[in-house]
Amino acid sequence: MSTEDQADIQKRPEAALQDSRQSRKRARGWIIVLLLLLLLLTCVFMQLLFPSRRGPLVTTPAEGLVPVFSIYGLNEPRGVASLPDGRVLISDTGAQRAYIYDSNGVLVTRLGGELPANRVFSVTGSMYQDGVAYICDWGLRRVWMFAEDGSVIGHFPEDPLASVYGEGGFFPYDIDRMGDEYLVATRTGVFRFDQAGALIGRFDRGEVDGFAPRHITGLEVDPHGEYVWVADSFNRRVIAYDRSGNPVWSLGRPDVDGEIVSFFGLPRDVAYTDRGLLVADAFRHELYLFDRAGSLIGVYGRRGTADAEFNFPESISIAYDGLLNVADRANDRVQVLRLGDPLVPGSELVEKWKQGITRYE
Repeated sequence: MSTEDQADIQKRPEAALQDSRQSRKRARGWIIVLLLLLLLLTCVFMQLLFPSRRGPLVTTPAEGLVPVFSIYGLNEPRGVASLPDGRVLISDTGAQRAYIYDSNGVLVTRLGGELPANRVFSVTGSMYQDGVAYICDWGLRRVWMFAEDGSVIGHFPEDPLASVYGEGGFFPYDIDRMGDEYLVATRTGVFRFDQAGALIGRFDRGEVDGFAPRHITGLEVDPHGEYVWVADSFNRRVIAYDRSGNPVWSLGRPDVDGEIVSFFGLPRDVAYTDRGLLVADAFRHELYLFDRAGSLIGVYGRRGTADAEFNFPESISIAYDGLLNVADRANDRVQVLRLGDPLVPGSELVEKWKQGITRYE
């Protein structure tokens, strides 16, 4: 064997090794390219599936709810209120944040900040009045007051651990205005505050039909001046009070031996519309419509993830142009909808309403 042949044989393993290295580099390059393409496709898919804002549908759902737009990217929102110009105030409870979106569903303001002194904790119900956003924070046992630019104006009450609020102190869930006073729904009842945030006293009279309030999570003052409606959530009932805090009618009742026997699964909020009183039921994933005296009119929605469907609807509010805002908690979104004619209730639901309604003299 010549010297040249021997040299050629020695070079072959080195060349093979070099070729193998280059092949591995090319393979790694293709893997990286494929991963980047997969990531890009995933981002496009997620943007299509969970956009920050989605436009209206062309068709009208049979339940009488016409989608206008939805606000996504939230984390279990539990509170929603309407501002005069169509903006939407959202309590994003899971993210411990509160935001204001414009009438097109675009984020414009974040309320609060990172410092302990002005960072909201567990926010729920909210209200907008005279340029001030009021937000209930049951984690910090206070009602926040924010300016429209998101800065903190203050909070109340001064003593959230006062015995008048019951065991554990002040746990606010919702707020509304009645004349010159503020009514705040809490875990143990409804309390009255003056415009400076000072406690005036209790609004409701305590027990109704032998049951004390258990987590009043929704509150609505009748714009016609006759009623104050509340969602007594854990007692699975809605109560209508007169302006003096006396019960006028109630619908639903507490569980019996651990079994739900109420008309409602879990009523969470109430809102007055030009069609009547609307109640959000989180367990039934529906909205019920009643007249002012508590008579059943119809039903909106069903459980699901599509537009005009709900998954634990937590809070509702009516905008000044009549649009309905729904904090669709388990779908991590707020839906803005237009109310049409509700679904007519069936005979079984009507019978259940008859068995559950109580009127007081």
